[in-house]
Amino acid sequence: MICKTSMKKVLLLSELFVPPYDEGMKVTALNLLKGIKHHVDCIGLGPCEDENGLIQPTAISKILYSKRLRKEINRQKPDFIFYIPEASATLHSFIRYRVLRFISKGAGTAMVALQNREYSSLTQRIITFINPHTLFVPSTLMSDIFKKIGIDTHLLSAGVDIEKFTPVSPETKYALREKYQVPQDKYIILHVGHIRASRNVKMFLSLIDQPEMQVLLVGSTSTPQEDELKRELRQAGILIIDKFVPENQELYQLADCYVFNVRERSGAMEFPISVLEAIACNLPVLTTPFGSLPENFPASDDFRYFTTSEELKNELQNMRNCISKTRERVEKFSWKNVANQLLGKCRVL
Repeated sequence: MICKTSMKKVLLLSELFVPPYDEGMKVTALNLLKGIKHHVDCIGLGPCEDENGLIQPTAISKILYSKRLRKEINRQKPDFIFYIPEASATLHSFIRYRVLRFISKGAGTAMVALQNREYSSLTQRIITFINPHTLFVPSTLMSDIFKKIGIDTHLLSAGVDIEKFTPVSPETKYALREKYQVPQDKYIILHVGHIRASRNVKMFLSLIDQPEMQVLLVGSTSTPQEDELKRELRQAGILIIDKFVPENQELYQLADCYVFNVRERSGAMEFPISVLEAIACNLPVLTTPFGSLPENFPASDDFRYFTTSEELKNELQNMRNCISKTRERVEKFSWKNVANQLLGKCRVL
């Protein structure tokens, strides 16, 4: 059910409001808050405040309910509340969202689920009984999963900060490689995300026999990393940055190509933000046909799909000579536009 009433004040509630913001779901929560604020009065509620005063620190219990949260909702008197659960579309997330609807005091509510989950038949029946009413998802795959159990959804794309993530000159790229001690004479292949087996990062080992190429992995500090896997990758010659980098756009700007090789649905958000950050920096992209990527980005010379290690090698060779124009695809994915899309579907003015 979509709310048909004009809104003047909006709350965005999430357990993801905890720095550092170096992981896709955290980035989404914070930047969607900023994007909504371009259009209506919006305040974030979560565990930690931020330096710009966008987030009101509020205790959130495991079942979401707390006297402080209820008091804050009563004080703010919102017309609408969005909830972005840290665990995405788990059963517990739907239970917490049901609690939010109970304490929302007549405000409209919607839940945004960013990552696909698998459900037993019992869990499906419980979610159907809970009936989330207004649920936003990033891919038709997730939409179809919920449709099969009688739940309507609405599509919402991911976004990117198009002012932060921009192309740079060759001179700036040279300086950035000096700054991060990345080889100047090699074709730099970048991947950003959790250093876990579920991200299929071992596939990069198939590229170590390419002396003209250098793989650079940038790991999120917000989630545990697999240390043994990290050691194996480093010993093979793969460069790894596993510390928080506030100017993370520079890591894309120093690279020549972005590779997203995740296969498991649980390995990433359905609409990977790192791919959007890469194309905002005008990098050519090689990716598996993951989540909502194929429905948003048709294959082209500078945006290609692969499934095997051999295909990855071949496509990398083909892509090295292409002139990338991926930046041209990114405008509609600005956070301001994504927020407007979200609010528009809720008839929020």
